[in-house]
Amino acid sequence: MRGSAYVPVSAAVALLVSSSTLFFTFTCPWLAQHVSLSLPSCVGILFLFVMANFTMATLMDAGVFPRANEDEDKDDDFRAPLYKNVEVRGVQTTQMLPLQRL
Repeated sequence: MRGSAYVPVSAAVALLVSSSTLFFTFTCPWLAQHVSLSLPSCVGILFLFVMANFTMATLMDAGVFPRANEDEDKDDDFRAPLYKNVEVRGVQTTQMLPLQRL
């Protein structure tokens, strides 16, 4: 990874950790006293999961998604028409075709 790629990651980590620190410092004691003593521990576990997922997403290689060929793109079954035009008493309307089962 280039040096410039660390700037957004560092900013996101700093924002996440600083806002969580402020929450645990000022809000969690009040929540533990007035709401429930188990609430800060649940939020702490959730914070650990968020940090673990953020770390995994930062360090994991996304890989390369190859582009589809022209022939492969044209053979897509999802492009089949779902509607057809029907004439009812001289008025052109659109009728939805039934879905086919595989």
